[in-house]
Amino acid sequence: MAAWPVTTPLPPEPCTLTELAGVPVRHDGRFRGAITVRQAPGESLSSVEHRLVGDLAAQAGLVLELRATAQRLVAAGDAARRRLERDLHDGAQQRLVTVAMELGGVVRLAATGAAAEVAARADDVRRQLLEATAELREMARGLHPAVLTQDGLEAAIEFLADRSPLPVRLTMSVARRLPSEVESTAYFVVSEGLTNAAKHSGAGTVAVRIVLAEAGLLVEVTDDGCGGAAVRAGSGLEGLADRLATLDARLTIVSDQAGTRLSTVIPCA
Repeated sequence: MAAWPVTTPLPPEPCTLTELAGVPVRHDGRFRGAITVRQAPGESLSSVEHRLVGDLAAQAGLVLELRATAQRLVAAGDAARRRLERDLHDGAQQRLVTVAMELGGVVRLAATGAAAEVAARADDVRRQLLEATAELREMARGLHPAVLTQDGLEAAIEFLADRSPLPVRLTMSVARRLPSEVESTAYFVVSEGLTNAAKHSGAGTVAVRIVLAEAGLLVEVTDDGCGGAAVRAGSGLEGLADRLATLDARLTIVSDQAGTRLSTVIPCA
């Protein structure tokens, strides 16, 4: 529930729409909420004001429906990533591992028979298969990290910090599991921040802070690099900003000669 001006006190709960003269907000026949107008005693809405409130309710219904649709798309995308990760892990990746093990046996057999050329070629094929397996593992992890699903946000962020080529100072205070779309979005904020710092900033260190507060999940990634980060068309930061917007969050970027800070607060009530 909200009110304008911001100094207007909210009505006590529970209340009914009739008591507040509310205009229902609907979209496609579904009730989404209500817009209420409170005026001084003795005043009433004119016909023009009634139409304005009705038009506002209609627009609000569309906005709320678009936001709900966007959030469903994020959740569906995350679920699709998890399914693809499972398929990669249980299917192609396992087959490649099996083939690599078989080739290892071939290498040993060929070596004992003094077939050095066969052994060398088989060992080269085995190496390529292992590289392909590693690439599949990295691709699956980028789609949706298994550690995030299994062990939660803190373990997933620690995993990112351990793999970062730059030293990471990590501060986390998240006492409970959060909705999957919130956890995965926070993970990708940190992942993008660490990747950009390592590739583009020339930074020496990175600080990551994740704190669960009353307003939501605060996520900050700060480096001491050369700055210059910005949201550009087709960039990872643009995709990140779009993803955050579907969760009613905003990506804030402060980037100058002192370094770059990416920050956001993701609602997670």
